[in-house]
Amino acid sequence: MTLTHHHKPGFKKSLVLIAVLAGLYFVTGKIGLTLSMAHANVTLIWPPTGISLAFMLMYGYRMGIGAAIGAFLVNITTDIGLAAVFGITFGNTMMAVSACYLLRQNQFQPNFSRLQDVSTLLFLGAFCGALVSAGIGASTLVLTHTIPTPLFSSVLLDWWLGDAIGVMIAGPFTLLVLYNISQPHENFLKEFLRSLNSGLLALACGLLIFGGWTQMTGPFSVLLVAPLPVIIWSAYRFGAMGVATGVLGLSSIALIGTSQGVGPFDMENTHFSFILFFAYITVHSVIGLLIAASLYERKDLRGKIAGLEERLAYLSHSMPDIIILLDENDYCLNAYSDNAHVLDGIKQEPLTQFLDPERNREALRAIRYAKTSGAVQNVEATFTWRGQDLKSNLRVSRIHDVGGQTRTVLLFRQ
Repeated sequence: MTLTHHHKPGFKKSLVLIAVLAGLYFVTGKIGLTLSMAHANVTLIWPPTGISLAFMLMYGYRMGIGAAIGAFLVNITTDIGLAAVFGITFGNTMMAVSACYLLRQNQFQPNFSRLQDVSTLLFLGAFCGALVSAGIGASTLVLTHTIPTPLFSSVLLDWWLGDAIGVMIAGPFTLLVLYNISQPHENFLKEFLRSLNSGLLALACGLLIFGGWTQMTGPFSVLLVAPLPVIIWSAYRFGAMGVATGVLGLSSIALIGTSQGVGPFDMENTHFSFILFFAYITVHSVIGLLIAASLYERKDLRGKIAGLEERLAYLSHSMPDIIILLDENDYCLNAYSDNAHVLDGIKQEPLTQFLDPERNREALRAIRYAKTSGAVQNVEATFTWRGQDLKSNLRVSRIHDVGGQTRTVLLFRQ
């Protein structure tokens, strides 16, 4: 499925989807605000960006209404002024709209079936899209005197980082769930439940790293890469859905540990801690999705090759063994065998030289009839050349050559 054919639900279904998006936006937004940094409305992880972008990619720009409602409800319940609420709501909505537009312009596929889909989501969705909401949001807080001007750069960085993390964590999972639900795939629920195995395994690996049980120093530092084999296995076993589920499980426990000062990313500078967290999760997500996409492309390529081989076999089977082109006087102009080689010695020979009149009366009658009526004829014939007889099905037709002359074509097939 391409985004030029994204689903356009009807009015009633759109209302339901808008309500669902608004609800998810509000709940995940409130959870995200528990990690607020420079200001109560600025957090280092904002899952609603990935969720709203996924809904908009699948169901169209009208889902921006749900994103706007959700953003408004999240911010109106905080202690900022109404002008700031409207400004932040506008910025959050425009983030999803602009990122969706950029992704569609680059033919992004929601099932991550191509390698370029992964890099497109990372650079256009996460990096560029997050700049829109961060720029508008931070500027709104300064212009409404919600924060002092010196905090602008710090708030801008936090906002951008939180939205980018939200796109890379919640975006692929939500997008793949919506994509599979929209497809007539009866085994989706079964495969989704199986893909939860990767999420549980990644969660277990995350507990080893971010559970505070071990210090990530010396030989224990190798545990940092423990989730990577799980993500790679998930890509091979469950595809992009398994990767997204695994990354969601890993990021959940990593986020809890990092926010509580537990794990290898516990730094004095909280911004640097979450930059490391973002890089860590992004590496796992990108590697897994790239592997899943490459496997999808290889499978698709194999299918195309198999189809091409089948088509070539059909063409090879349907190609005649001998092709002869006659002029108006029934002399051979050109003759080719099934390997496209010219038959030597037959050119300029009369028709009766290779079609014995005594044994091919019906064939010769069909040739004469085809010349006068133009109708295609199919008869049995015996082609004789160099002392060998080839009993064939003869197909007689008329064509126009490049000079405008009408020619008779004889197609012999055993």
